Amino acid sequence: MHAPLMMKALAAGRIILGVTSLVAPRAFATAVGVVNPSDELSYMTRVYGARAVAMGTGYLTATPHEQARWAKLSLAIDICDTTAGIGQAFQQPSSRRPVALMIVLTATYAVVGFVAARAPLKPMFPRPN
Repeated sequence: MHAPLMMKALAAGRIILGVTSLVAPRAFATAVGVVNPSDELSYMTRVYGARAVAMGTGYLTATPHEQARWAKLSLAIDICDTTAGIGQAFQQPSSRRPVALMIVLTATYAVVGFVAARAPLKPMFPRPN
């Protein structure tokens, strides 16, 4: 897949997950395996949902030069989220399923973002010789 297209897909995914987290935080938490989402968890889910919408929208509305900055920022955030999730998995064994699902999500974003950042820029439709 073409690197800019991968990054646009990630940005769109961030917006979709973010809006879902903002609109239905308890349903989102339940979908990833949280048994009884608390009010505090709903608030934090909305906070991270707003961040995801901002990251996705920022990337999609940026100039190509600014997109590189948004991509690096998003990669750094995804690495931090994945690292925090791994630490959490060892601290609270009772919540491993939800934490594992979120680690898979954030690690996937980090890996795709890293691969896209390292991909050489090639035209999507090369000119015939």
